[in-house]
Amino acid sequence: MKIYFSGALVQRNKFGKYYQIIVDMLKDLGHEVWQDSTFTPMSEVVAKTKKQKISYYLQVLKWIENCDLVVLEVSYPSTINIGHEISMAKTASKPVLALYYQGYKPELLSEIESFGFRLVEYRLDNLEKLVEFEISKFFFTQTS
Repeated sequence: MKIYFSGALVQRNKFGKYYQIIVDMLKDLGHEVWQDSTFTPMSEVVAKTKKQKISYYLQVLKWIENCDLVVLEVSYPSTINIGHEISMAKTASKPVLALYYQGYKPELLSEIESFGFRLVEYRLDNLEKLVEFEISKFFFTQTS
């Protein structure tokens, strides 16, 4: 399965280890993972030229349009990027699995109750089984 992954770049210092764990786990499960700049230092992102930023944005659009699933780490949801990526995924009719670390529930996102959007709390000790279950549950429901 092709998965687009993203998290809040501004919180990479706090949640970056979780981003990496999620990406590694998805790859270990056999998925192809396309990720955004969540692993790029903020100084590099800011230093990009306008042309590079536009090119990158178009790449993100392409990833979302061509993926099977969007996985977002939303423990810090107050970014324009995360909200915009959710909107792009919904516009492209892509399912969204929004993961948040235990104790960091994003209240605004908890009010989204739509087909194809799942907000799920995780811990490191249950992450892999939880993600496998959520993916199989969603795709089973889609084909039933």
